[in-house]
Amino acid sequence: MTNDTGRTLFVEAQSIAYIFESATTPVFREIDVALGSKIQFLVGRNGIGKSLLAAILAGRLSPSEGVVNHFGSIGYLPQHLEDFSGTGAEILGVASLLSAYSRVLSGDGDAHDYDLASEHWNFEADLKKLLDEAGLPERVLTQPFDALSGGERTRLCLATLKRRGHDFLILDEPSNHLDREGRRWLVEWITSLKGVLVVSHDPFLLRNADAILELSGLGLKTFRGALDVYLAARQQLRESAEKKQAQTQKQLKEARQALQAGLEQTQRRRARGKKAASESNQSKVILGKNKGRSEQTQARVSRIHAERIATKITEWHAAKTQVEIVDPQAFIVASPETNRAATLLSFRSAVLPYGRQEPISFDVGPHDRVAVTGPNGSGKSTLLKVAMGQLSLLHGTCQVTKSVSLLDQHVSLLDPKLSALQNMMNLAPGWSETNYRTILANLRLRGDFALHPVHSLSGGERLRVALACLFSGPTSPALLLLDEPENHIDMDSKDLLKSALLKYGGGIVLVSHDDEFIEDVGVEWQWRMS
Repeated sequence: MTNDTGRTLFVEAQSIAYIFESATTPVFREIDVALGSKIQFLVGRNGIGKSLLAAILAGRLSPSEGVVNHFGSIGYLPQHLEDFSGTGAEILGVASLLSAYSRVLSGDGDAHDYDLASEHWNFEADLKKLLDEAGLPERVLTQPFDALSGGERTRLCLATLKRRGHDFLILDEPSNHLDREGRRWLVEWITSLKGVLVVSHDPFLLRNADAILELSGLGLKTFRGALDVYLAARQQLRESAEKKQAQTQKQLKEARQALQAGLEQTQRRRARGKKAASESNQSKVILGKNKGRSEQTQARVSRIHAERIATKITEWHAAKTQVEIVDPQAFIVASPETNRAATLLSFRSAVLPYGRQEPISFDVGPHDRVAVTGPNGSGKSTLLKVAMGQLSLLHGTCQVTKSVSLLDQHVSLLDPKLSALQNMMNLAPGWSETNYRTILANLRLRGDFALHPVHSLSGGERLRVALACLFSGPTSPALLLLDEPENHIDMDSKDLLKSALLKYGGGIVLVSHDDEFIEDVGVEWQWRMS
């Protein structure tokens, strides 16, 4: 199907809304969107409902209201891949063909095997081409899905979607487990598609967008162009809306003051009239006529002012709906715990239990900022787990300060069953409950939100709780280990994380595939894993 511009239309949604069964307020409502032959991205703060909207548009979830129409075959990649199981061949849907080919080549095939092989005579070449395009080794065909690395799982699922020949794809956070080379590959792969909607906060991907769709509490707004155009347009829209709000608020205040002044003036005039009447010899008829005229004048003036006030209130609400104004997040970072040692972390001829087998030797001082980089499977996360004492080296030594904390993309330092408040009390002891609540409120976790179990919070909300636990106690850790903490979080949360790390005065070891993030947090040197 084509739309009015002549572009192919694959997905059309009209007035869709979604509300959880136990909730009274919709996650979103009145969403209209048309998806065609373009590279489009869906962005928005954590918890706003992007994954829900993506699943609805893909036909994997029914909306509470509205309709979604598909014009062609729609493929879908969920953010979490835990539901996939089996070998790579089974997930790709080629296991039976591979078995038939194997039996035919060994001379054990039956008539069905020969028929199947003859119907797909170019199968092996096509399969090799598919794996090569996905950057996957042939071993993935026989390996269980859960034995693959995160990047290999993502590539395998994307290769499966491509093999099925869908007309349009909806991908939810496809770059989360990809290294630098993988993200570059993903951009090339996405740009080769007929049409795609990608849920992502990844700046590297967003700079290749034809359009960016922003989901907020005000609905869905479309910005034509890539990341830099979107950011400039959003900032301009925000500044214009804030200026309009300020103007209408000022005018509303002036209108209310004018109404009050008019009422006070009328009351003074009435008081003077009563006094003059009591001192004069005018008849009651004349006095009544003057009083009626005065009351009519007062009513007319009051009506004029009330209409002006109503107009300004309408204009003020209209200005507020132009852009979602989110409260700023206030964040104070405590000084690192005192550490007199010249070295916080030291590896000497260290051989990791997984990944890189070459010996590792480097030191991290009290104020050093180091990035550990390298491809998926090279042992970056293993290195941090060794530093935390969670894994043991095969050879060599690792010495680390006692004042060390690990922040990973899963925010595993938090107890998911406990509330934000309870986590802070356990991990950053030393303050009163009032102080903890004030800290969380400054991070937009007010009232009952501070009492919700952490597992019920969005990724961005969990990150804020973790940052509060790390940095808002009496002291911060002397050494901070970061394992791709920028994954799964929105732009505002990433900015908060950057701000916190720039304020932090301790040592940092950062694992990341995001060059821009590495640069923005002031990394001084890198240790390359190969």
